Parts: sequence; structure tokens; C-alpha cells
Amino acid sequence: MEHRHEDQSPSLWMSPLSFNPTDEGYVLSGSRRLLDGQTPHRDYLSLRPVGSHLLHAHLLLWAGDRAVLWSRTLAWAQMALLAWLWLCLARWAFELKLTAWHRFGLAFVGLAAAAHTWPVRPWNALDGLLLLSAGMALSLCASRTVREAGILAMGASLVFRQSFAFPVPVALWLLGLAGDVGAWVLAATPMILYLMGLFFVEALPDGLLQMTVEGHTVSTALGVLDNLPRFLGGLVLGAAAAGLAARVASPGPALPSPAQGAAALWPCFAALILTREERHEQRIRPAGGAALLLALVVVSGGTLHYHRTHGLYLDLPASRLDRPLDGVLAGAAGIRTSQTTHDFLEDLAGNVAWVRARGKRYSVVPQVAQFWATSPQQNPLFSDWPFDGELMHPLCRLKVLAQIEALRGSVLFVVQKHDASTLAGKKVRYTRRQCAVRDRIMDLCRRVRETDYFEVYE
Repeated sequence: MEHRHEDQSPSLWMSPLSFNPTDEGYVLSGSRRLLDGQTPHRDYLSLRPVGSHLLHAHLLLWAGDRAVLWSRTLAWAQMALLAWLWLCLARWAFELKLTAWHRFGLAFVGLAAAAHTWPVRPWNALDGLLLLSAGMALSLCASRTVREAGILAMGASLVFRQSFAFPVPVALWLLGLAGDVGAWVLAATPMILYLMGLFFVEALPDGLLQMTVEGHTVSTALGVLDNLPRFLGGLVLGAAAAGLAARVASPGPALPSPAQGAAALWPCFAALILTREERHEQRIRPAGGAALLLALVVVSGGTLHYHRTHGLYLDLPASRLDRPLDGVLAGAAGIRTSQTTHDFLEDLAGNVAWVRARGKRYSVVPQVAQFWATSPQQNPLFSDWPFDGELMHPLCRLKVLAQIEALRGSVLFVVQKHDASTLAGKKVRYTRRQCAVRDRIMDLCRRVRETDYFEVYE
């Protein structure tokens, strides 16, 4: 059967390419929880503040069956704006005189550096970086009101990811505001308001517990340092910067990458190379600078295209992504993935339909977050992504395990047989003690159905 790949929606560049169930939709599933009227941290697990859930919730109200495609398009726009903002900051910091062509060229270099390996999707780190960068840019304006709005924006990055508690003070220091008490108060205000909101809805204890148990706090940063070639040992400061960038912006232990930080570092680096001091002004070298800029753009564009077609996150190269998800996963129309992932999601849809035909509620565990963003039924469990890495704190894990026992009889559990992160390669089956939630379901419940990728327990 021949599959048509044409897509009539605004599928910016390579947005339709690849899909892996394991953490795709992590943000949008939280947005769905908010739209359903649930209280974050109290009614559902969130290891980070829920600013991103709020920011992207609108997509579920109007994007329909192309929610994933639109969310990726928005992520591309965010990365482009991030690269442009850091070029503006570099021009201010180094007093650079750049033409329009140089600005666009360097911004593209920053975009390519940030996006070449980054999974294009809504993510709290990207939202936080954009707010931090926009806030720094606004803080340079002459208007006091605009400057204060910029400081508030920098502080608001913490409402998207708590790890921005590290770069916000650094940003205040770089802007010469380290000694300004008012600036510190403004920067702290968004997080204080967030915590006060949690207090009033009786979610503060749960929120504090969840937001302080991220297990890869150190390991993500160290993962980058471990991957650096040994001969770069002298670049201690650069290695530390890469580790910090990975800690702040990494999507998780599976990809300990400082790539998002490159949107800031590369334009600054390239601009400095392309400029020289002449009569107290910064100017582009007429011939050498233009040639170097062109080379940077060409190499960056080629690298970006290669990685966006051959190094896709947890998926096969683009040439082998020939299976559309239209009609297979709600909200994923226009997305193309591998045969195995397509079969996995098709099998999931069949099992859910089987459960619904028997008049029962369902719970799908543990690695299908995007499914819950558009599911016709709310998730009865406390977590949309209940694998061990998300349930690191014993209290969080015990809460989900207790729910499983309480839901027996009224809910059928659709349980994965394979680790979703391995679908693009050699499929790896789950074994005992790899996933506590899966083990508890298998211990307490009776298996009533088995298919290629799932088992159903009652």
C-alpha cells in the first residue's frame, strides 16, 4: 500500500519527521490536566512548575488533530526568536556594528546550533530560556517600566523550570544589577506568586516535594562532561559552561545536551571572530569576515539538515519514516514515523477500543504521554508518565502504587511490553524491577488480553 506524505497544514520545515511515544507530549498532557480543571502537584504529578502547561494549553483548544504539528511549529519559532535575542544581546555586550545581512546570518548560525539535535517540541527548558533571554533584552531598554518588565520576565523563567534558579542571578550580575535589591525582589516575585497560589489551593507541600526531587540534577550536567574528548581537558570553563547549559536546558538523562545554550554561545563567538576594533568602532572585515560568515552559514545549514534528517531523537533516519500517524493517534495527523512505532500506536488504539467496548475505564502505562493529551477519557492515575525516572521520590511512587490497588475492578490497565525508547532500534522488552508501576499491576491484577506490544490487566 502506498502512503501519501503530502501535508496541507503549516508544517514548518522538518516538523512532521519522527515520533517517539516515550516523552513526546509530556508538556501537552499537563496542559490537558489543567484544562480538565485539575490542580497541579496535588491532582497530578509535575516535577517542574507548570508554566509550560499554561503556555501551551491553547493548542489543545484549537489545533485539533494537528496539535503535535502545530506545537512543533511553535517550538521552531521559539528557537528562532531565542537565537535572534541572543544576537541582540551580543551586539549590546560587545558594541558590535552589524549589517542586516550579518545579523540574519549570525542568527541562523545560532538557530542551527541550538536545533541540530534538539527534539523539536514544547518543552519547559525552551520556554524558560526564551523568557530569560527576552527579559535580559528588555532590561537594556531606556524605559524604567520596560526594564522592570524584563526583570520580571527573567524571574518568570523559574515558573517554567526551577533549574533557572542558577542562570537568573548570573543574568542579573551580567546586567550590572547584582547590587540592586529591587531587581532581586522583582526577579523573585513570579516564583513567590506561584508558591502562594499552590498554598491557597492546598498543593504547596506536594509541589515542594515534587520540584525538589529531580534525580538528574547533577547527572545530566556530568553527562556532557563525560562525553567531551579527553584532549579538551584544558577547557575547564568551557566544560563547566556546557554542563550548566545541559543542567538547565536538557530534555532529560536520555539526551544530556547543552544544545539550547548554543543559541547564545555561537552568535557571540562568531560575532567576535567576524569583528575587529578599528578607530574605537566594531566593524565587519570587508572580505574575510563576509567569507567566514558565509562559510558559517553554509556549514551550519548543512549540519542542521543532516542532523534533522539522520539524527532524529529516538527514531530512524527520515528516509525510513514512511508511516503517517493520521487516524492512529489523536492529535498527531501529519506526523511520520517508523513502521514499528506506527504498529505500537496502532496496537495501543486497538487495546483502548477493546476496553471501551466493555464499558470500562482504561489506564495506559508507562510511556505514552502524548496519548493523554488528546484521550477522550481523563487519566485516572496521578502521573501521565509513570516510569521509574519520573517517580523517583518514594512518596510519589507510593501514591501511584496505592492508586493502582484502589482502581482494581473499575479500570483496566493497558501495559507496555517494550521500552518505548527502543522502538526505533532493537525492541527491548521490559523485565521485572525496571518499572515499579508495571510490576505492581502484574502482581495485583489478572491478565485478560495480550497483543504484540501490550498486555491488558483487570
